Amino acid sequence: MSNRLVALMRESHEPPKVGHFSGMPPGLISEKDSRQQLPQPRVLLIESKKEGTFLTRYGPDGVFAGDTWHQCVEDAMGQAEYEYGDLIGRWHEIPPETTDPFAFALKLN
Repeated sequence: MSNRLVALMRESHEPPKVGHFSGMPPGLISEKDSRQQLPQPRVLLIESKKEGTFLTRYGPDGVFAGDTWHQCVEDAMGQAEYEYGDLIGRWHEIPPETTDPFAFALKLN
């Protein structure tokens, strides 16, 4: 299996099962919640590195939409399944020479 996998997400008008935010949770730096919710993903990327396996989300315009660390590819896929279920399209291996996984994923459509 490749060390990079990508999947396109189907659009949903339902609220996400899990929210991803930018900023510190309330109570750590102030009582006011100043976090910003990250966009719903259009592309999911699973990438294995020496530090672990990362599930990275990208919004419709390619902007970062959150990431999570996992011990292995199977755990990352399980997290994606938990969060997005049948909204996830088929996983595709990314060729090693591909430098832009987001653009590669959009060509799968």
